[in-house]
Amino acid sequence: MTGPNDLRRYVVPPGCGGSFAVRRHGGYVLVEPLSAEASEWLKSSVSEDANWAGDHLFVEPRYFPDIAEAVIEAGFLFEVDEGASGVPH
Repeated sequence: MTGPNDLRRYVVPPGCGGSFAVRRHGGYVLVEPLSAEASEWLKSSVSEDANWAGDHLFVEPRYFPDIAEAVIEAGFLFEVDEGASGVPH
């Protein structure tokens, strides 16, 4: 994966089977698991010092590409709130 256009290949419209919703929230990227399987995978795949708000993972945008690559390699898809900010990168 080299950039936001590559990530778009792994994005489905909201409600169409994505495992994680992704959107910008202030200066962070919010990664929200949409299933129990996605939640379990995320909790077991990030470091213990990660920033959480409930089941939602907050990451600095510079770390998102690594998380996105791991999510994709694990076979999950994203739902992205296109809103004003589009795909995080």
